[in-house]
Amino acid sequence: MEQIEKDLISVIIPVYNAEKELGRCIESILKQSYINLQILIIDDGSEDSSLSIARSYEKEDNRIFVFHQMNQGVSSARNLGIEKAEGKYLVFVDGDDFISDDMIERLFLNMAREEQIDVSICNYKRNGLQENEIEGECEVLNKEEAICRLFYRDSYQGFLCNKMFRTEVIKGERLLLNPEISICEDLLFCSLYFSHIRKAVYDSRVCYFYEETGFGATRSDQYNPRRYTMLKSFDEIEKAWDTFASERIKKAAYNYLATVCMLLFKMTVKYHKEADKNAMNQIIGHLKKTGWYYLNSEWQTKFKIAYVPLKLVSYFRK
Repeated sequence: MEQIEKDLISVIIPVYNAEKELGRCIESILKQSYINLQILIIDDGSEDSSLSIARSYEKEDNRIFVFHQMNQGVSSARNLGIEKAEGKYLVFVDGDDFISDDMIERLFLNMAREEQIDVSICNYKRNGLQENEIEGECEVLNKEEAICRLFYRDSYQGFLCNKMFRTEVIKGERLLLNPEISICEDLLFCSLYFSHIRKAVYDSRVCYFYEETGFGATRSDQYNPRRYTMLKSFDEIEKAWDTFASERIKKAAYNYLATVCMLLFKMTVKYHKEADKNAMNQIIGHLKKTGWYYLNSEWQTKFKIAYVPLKLVSYFRK
């Protein structure tokens, strides 16, 4: 695509101890075919050379603005970026990820397909090197379908970084990320943002490349107490349901919640000595919200026949 220069687009990059990948991330943004960018790098108290790397790029390109704060978490860093954003549209890119050379332009052009489109979405790939991706297909989605797909594990999901948002919606509705939620904070933010959209557009072409560190949110083979904040994310989504949730949306969300509960259940059982005593009660309480029937047949079999009678006993006897 030839270079174009139209509306200003803000790119928010939260950074924490990403010295090994930060250069690759920034370079992928500087190579964008869409050049009218405000690049906001928020260093969240890094203890490595991330800040100095960011400062070196700031000296070379006047589109880059670097901010430093004491370590407060990725949500706080992103919120600072939102505060500083001046663009008509807003994109998030994590400091250890990278994007295709045309991602921002594709998201922008897709956003312009219809006046009522308020969010533009692309596909993403985990732990994958950039390849010559096949051309994707674009589809315009109504509000209900767009929200449901936030919870479908085979779709674009509730990630921040594969989407372009309208800044006026974020600031007009005073939407921020919740610093108290460590995992699924992006799903909560997207759910609230999507509650204010008219339409969305989804491009199935892979443009965002996500680096999974091996300590992912939905893994149960490692203990991470921050994962329990996923349940709080769903609590906050439920509070806002009156404004946007149809029965179809609730079913999609509860199905996703059931999967989260089961993964947390496995982690809690496996690491019951490290887990808080109240953790299992939280999981069971949220699982009851789903009405149980949202569990697929595999999970129903495991939970009702094996895990509950056997594993709960071992947990409460610790």
